[in-house]
Amino acid sequence: MKKEIFYCLAILISMVSFSQEEGDEFNRAGVRYAISSIGVVNQVIAVGPGNSLPVDLVIPETVSYLDLDLEVTAIGGDAFKGNKLKSITLPSTVAIIGSGAFQNNKIESVTIPSSVTTIEINAFRNNSLVNVVFSEGLTAIKSTAFKDNKLKSITLPNTVTIIGFGAFQDNLIESVTIPSSVTTIERSAFENNSLVNVLFSEGLTTIKSAAFKTNKLKSITFPSSVTFIDTDVFKENKNDLESITAEGLVPAKIIDDSFGNRSEINLFVPEGMESDYVEAGWTGFKSILGKLIVYPNPVLDKLYLKGAISNSIVKIYNLSGVLVKKPLKLKSQVDPVFVVDLVPGMYFLQLISGRSVRTTKFIKQ
Repeated sequence: MKKEIFYCLAILISMVSFSQEEGDEFNRAGVRYAISSIGVVNQVIAVGPGNSLPVDLVIPETVSYLDLDLEVTAIGGDAFKGNKLKSITLPSTVAIIGSGAFQNNKIESVTIPSSVTTIEINAFRNNSLVNVVFSEGLTAIKSTAFKDNKLKSITLPNTVTIIGFGAFQDNLIESVTIPSSVTTIERSAFENNSLVNVLFSEGLTTIKSAAFKTNKLKSITFPSSVTFIDTDVFKENKNDLESITAEGLVPAKIIDDSFGNRSEINLFVPEGMESDYVEAGWTGFKSILGKLIVYPNPVLDKLYLKGAISNSIVKIYNLSGVLVKKPLKLKSQVDPVFVVDLVPGMYFLQLISGRSVRTTKFIKQ
């Protein structure tokens, strides 16, 4: 009888000793994990380095703990901050990359899987990133997430709705297209880069202060959806802004210092609305003229430009900001632009006349 009681107690003790609970931590392949959920779905968060963290970190989709297989669904806040990581591979199960998760490392390249919806503040700040691949499904890039890196180009997915304060500040980005899903670009989001080309999409309403300060922009076009342009947004552009095209039938509210020195900027607005823009405070520009019009739009083969002048240069870009045709010089005001070789879709047409640069959109059928 005593032996039977002892045996039952031993089984009971072993069950208690080896049961799994939420919050339990354990190490696997140099990474420390914490159990976040046990039940219908067993989940775990990568919370930091364990023993001998590798410099080339690969986080798996699942890890085992006792008799459980646990799915890795998040990278915890400050999890790998201040280590010497050179590369990371993230699993297709991770949904959230926590604040400061990979801050202060030496990571040069990263692919964000489609499972990730949110990249929190400072997540990749102060690395050596030259390449980031974003996937459709990402919705939020929080404040200073990629600040202080070496990025030259980025492609934002059409699912992104939030670009936080200083998200890409202090990089080397040369071109960016803001998708239509973004309604607000937060303060200093792209400050201090090397931007020469920014394409805004219809749907954008607000551009916060210093969002594009200290870049190399010569021309910009605001879609009709823009209603507010804050202070210092385009101030201190090293090439000096030469032209602005505003497409809104209702002028957006601007602040005195939205564009820096306006005296050398040509402003193009919808035809017949010059006085409306002046009354709304769009004053002090070098000139204010009716904007460039292209027709027919949509177009099958030949595109004509109303407002063009002889010897102007035409450039056509896709929505990712890539030049898709060899630049064309117009010999006369009525020269057509042949687009029959373009695949169907939306494009940006840029017309350069001396120091004046105007941009508009057209659809190729």
